[in-house]
Amino acid sequence: SVLQNIKPGQVLVVSEKHDDEKHHINQLSVLAGLTKLKIRFSVGFEFIDFTKNNEIDTYMAGLQTEESFLKAVGWGKIPFRFYKPLMMATVGLGFPYGINLPQKIASRIFNVGMAGLTSAERALLPSDFALGNAGYRKRVVVASKSHGGEMDPDQTQKFFEAMCAWDDTMAFQAVKALGDFPNQVLVIIVGNFHADFGGGLPDRLKARG
Repeated sequence: SVLQNIKPGQVLVVSEKHDDEKHHINQLSVLAGLTKLKIRFSVGFEFIDFTKNNEIDTYMAGLQTEESFLKAVGWGKIPFRFYKPLMMATVGLGFPYGINLPQKIASRIFNVGMAGLTSAERALLPSDFALGNAGYRKRVVVASKSHGGEMDPDQTQKFFEAMCAWDDTMAFQAVKALGDFPNQVLVIIVGNFHADFGGGLPDRLKARG
């Protein structure tokens, strides 16, 4: 029913538990459904930052090996085999995009907070960056306990700021992608935390129109 009602210029967020293969099979079935309906689409990936889109283009053009591509984009521990079919599904229909904040900036926010960023680092954030709501902050506090145990209030605030920068940058880059190709649907592949229960990525997308 979602696919029957979606229109070009909209965003479809399909979340995941990163290491659950069933979730990635479901994501691929969504893309197959869009293809069957003759709806053009691009796919935005949480795990690749927006400064690496030239690397994606080179890889998709067959001008870079998979090994060198993964090294160039700083791919983490989650198997790339879960995501490669999603990237390849865009061929002839749209493009794969990196939409996230560079990991080094997220790490800096976690360590020094937004106030500690240099002007050059802050320039990589949306100029109208906004923090998430109180409900989202409560979820971040709970999640922070799985990222190294109990945090003091100052460190919890920095973690909250980093997660919000993660979400708002993805939303900002999504809007830019739709502006470039308004005749497409943009499918965003993102972790469950950023999509669930409000306050995260969907709310930031709504705030950006």
